[in-house]
Amino acid sequence: MTLRDSKTPLLAALCAALVLTLYAQELHYETGVINIEVPVRVFDGDRFVDNLTINDFEVFENGKPQKIVALYLIRKTEVQKEEAPRFTEAKLAPKIKSVPETLRNFLLIFELLEPMPKVNEAIDYFFRDVFYKGDQVTIVSPKGMYRFRQELFDQMRPAEVAGQIKRNLRKDILAGATDYRHLIQDIKDIEKNPDIDGELKGRLIMNDVRELRDRVTINDQGIRRLAQALKAQEGRKIVFVFYEKEDIVIPTSKEAYSEYDLEARRPIDYNVKDIEKIFADASITVNFIFLTSSTTSEFDITDQRRDEGLGLADLSNSIFGAFREMSEASGGMTESSSNALAAFKKTVMASENYYLLYYVPSEYKADGKFKEIKVTVKGKHYQVSNRSGYIAR
Repeated sequence: MTLRDSKTPLLAALCAALVLTLYAQELHYETGVINIEVPVRVFDGDRFVDNLTINDFEVFENGKPQKIVALYLIRKTEVQKEEAPRFTEAKLAPKIKSVPETLRNFLLIFELLEPMPKVNEAIDYFFRDVFYKGDQVTIVSPKGMYRFRQELFDQMRPAEVAGQIKRNLRKDILAGATDYRHLIQDIKDIEKNPDIDGELKGRLIMNDVRELRDRVTINDQGIRRLAQALKAQEGRKIVFVFYEKEDIVIPTSKEAYSEYDLEARRPIDYNVKDIEKIFADASITVNFIFLTSSTTSEFDITDQRRDEGLGLADLSNSIFGAFREMSEASGGMTESSSNALAAFKKTVMASENYYLLYYVPSEYKADGKFKEIKVTVKGKHYQVSNRSGYIAR
């Protein structure tokens, strides 16, 4: 286990954590035909539907139906069902050289402002019930990252690794939130200081608000680097982002509140459609767990404090939107909850059970364009989740 201690924006830290070992998004056959891989999750309410066959599915690329050449049902790391029927058309009847890659590469990201017991329970659950020997694991905390090599698990039990992670995560969370807490306290002190006139007070508070806003940055370049690094990871890429709702204190006077609130909103420098395409092409699964509990009670935001002219603004909306788009495009889930363990269990269940469909594009052309993928189940109104497409290269 290694730790790199650095204070970098969230996306930059993630990109630096990843090892670039290429894993293709297509399954190649002896004939040289390109077959597009589509992880698919099918739910009837909260129940994963596990009794479907290759004939139950329909795949469309840019609205046109495609011929499915293989189907696999995967549970955790095991292939439980395989269908690769023979077709009369020569090009659609290749011999498969290899089975799908079931190695799992987990990336757990914790962007938190305080240690949480339920987060500790989620870590215990992961190493007790989710982790298998052979899985790759990277942990990203507010202050650093931990990459785990397989030999570590030959020396330590998973429970011991979980204990180390929890201790280090607590230390990193407390250290990473230091600037946040200092800025919050500074805003309080400025607001209640009678020796600072109104105009200067407003400028000083605004500076602190901007610093709080800029603690976490999401931009187009960072998102592209993250997607490229994730795409290059070996095996199935499964990402879990734990993000805590982030409130800040701002003055509530009518003449000032709207200005502070507007300034506190983080700008997101990305095109929604472009991000959907980038993450869908990366063939990963991003699950976003938005923790709705707030740490502001620690900062003494009482009714009395509000009477003194202080209130709350939420900095999390733009971050929530960015990661929700990533989740939807990659076929993952977004969960909002005050219970980290319950939300984590739900997203884990969804990520561990899935079908892999392979199809030969009927009009494949390596033109660099994004090809939209839609998967349906014939005659059923199931909830179907899959990556939204790929870029033909």
